[in-house]
Amino acid sequence: MRDKNGFTMIEVIVTLVIFGILAGAGSLGLAEIMKSYVISRDGAKISQKAQLAMNRLNVELSYMTNGSIAADTDITSRAISYTATYPSANGSTFVTESHSILWNGTEGASLELDGQTLIDMVGNFTLTYYDANGQNTTTAAAVRTIDVNMTLTGGGILGTGSFSQHYGTRITPPRMD
Repeated sequence: MRDKNGFTMIEVIVTLVIFGILAGAGSLGLAEIMKSYVISRDGAKISQKAQLAMNRLNVELSYMTNGSIAADTDITSRAISYTATYPSANGSTFVTESHSILWNGTEGASLELDGQTLIDMVGNFTLTYYDANGQNTTTAAAVRTIDVNMTLTGGGILGTGSFSQHYGTRITPPRMD
C-alpha cells in the first residue's frame, strides 16, 4: 500500500509555478503604483514651483509705478526692465529699486529675476503689455496691464514621456495710473 502523507512532485511544481505567476503579477502592479506616486509627487512639486514663481512675479510687478519703464526697449515679449517702489521696513518711507525679468527664449532655460534663477524648466515665457484702453502696446509709457504666461516643460519621469504645464496671470499695478 501507498503512504498518502506527502505531496507528489507534480503538485509541488504546479504550486510553485502558480505562486511565481501570482508574484510576478503582484510585482508589476506594485511597480505601476510606485510609478503613479512618483509622477504625482513630481507634478505637485512642479506646480508648487510655478505658483511660487507666478506669485513672485505678481508681487514684483505690482510695485511698478507710472514711469517705471524707462524706454520702449525695456519691454519685449520675453523681458522687462523696470523700477519698483517698495515700502521700507518701518513703512514710513519708500525704497526705489531697479529690476529685470528675463527669459532667453531657449526651451528648458531658467526664468531670471535680476540675474538669479526664479524658476527652471521654462518651455515658453511671454509678457504682453496693454494700455489703459486694453489695447496691446509696445510703448513703455502706455503700459498699464501686463499678461504673464509661462509654460514649464521637462523630460520624462521614469520613462513616462515629457510634461508641459501652462500658467498665466494678468497684473495691473495699482499705481500705474
